Amino acid sequence: MFVSTHGIVSRPTVSGCTAVVGTNIQVGTGTSTDNRYPAYGLYDYSHQMFMYTSAQIGSGQKQITGISFNMASYTVPYTFLNQTLKLAHCTDVQFGTSVQILNTNGDISGVNGVTNLTTVKANFTWTINPNGWRTVNFDTNFCYNGTSTLLVIWENRDGSWTTGYGTAQTSVPTGFQSWYKEQDTTYPTGFGTRNSAKRPNIRLNY
Repeated sequence: MFVSTHGIVSRPTVSGCTAVVGTNIQVGTGTSTDNRYPAYGLYDYSHQMFMYTSAQIGSGQKQITGISFNMASYTVPYTFLNQTLKLAHCTDVQFGTSVQILNTNGDISGVNGVTNLTTVKANFTWTINPNGWRTVNFDTNFCYNGTSTLLVIWENRDGSWTTGYGTAQTSVPTGFQSWYKEQDTTYPTGFGTRNSAKRPNIRLNY
């Protein structure tokens, strides 16, 4: 087994994809904040999606092993239960007006050219402690092809809300590159809200 320079044992690599090298790429350096991202602690359930283009990530295949968000103002420790994170390639560079959640499984429509949809981390507990860059290490690595838009889908099925939720640091995207819908009682379905003002800063670990 390969051990990266940051001490994390890598998961199996995808054939033909760049091996884990123990580094990261940051997309976004803004200092504004939004409490919707990457999950919204005010609601029992929420569904958030983000797009990052190849021009923003950089060319070349990358074996992505985790993703980090820069969290702020949470009363720590703060815990989200029953979270699921998915990655995919798509051909869109922003969310259109026809994007919707089809069912409580979180299946979506209205995003063009979706391929390689992968559940990289399922049904996990995410604890923010302390604030700052918090990483979700994947159970299944994702081979980013270096040319498509990276679609990030965060599904929050906590089922309740707790005081003390905070925000994530965000930047202004180049278009409608964030999308969200929140709801109490049951997982949201139908059309949501696309956002051209804010998108969370991320670090892609590989």
